Amino acid sequence: MDLAKQGRAALQRMRLDKAGALYREALEHDPKLSSAWFGLGRVAFEQARYGEAESKVRRALRFRSRSAKYRNFLGQILLTQGKRDAAIAEWRRVLDIKPANSEAKRLLKAVGVTVE
Repeated sequence: MDLAKQGRAALQRMRLDKAGALYREALEHDPKLSSAWFGLGRVAFEQARYGEAESKVRRALRFRSRSAKYRNFLGQILLTQGKRDAAIAEWRRVLDIKPANSEAKRLLKAVGVTVE
């Protein structure tokens, strides 16, 4: 199993320190590994380090800019930080990329934005 997958497994078990270490090790081998940057963002979010989570997920998006999963999560991070308009903008970007994305629609509706 590769390091990023091991990190994801550790994160699912909420072994946050272990997951972070595995993702960092994966990035030592491949600094452009978007899944490892995203994983570090998820770890930081779970540890209530929201600014760091935002930074890591933005880094993941440098390598997978059209990822609906990454953009939806970035929107959730932004909303958690009180950046409602920025969160809405991310979810709208998701719908620009994938108009049928149900997660983006659900998140927009949750903050009171009408979605067609």
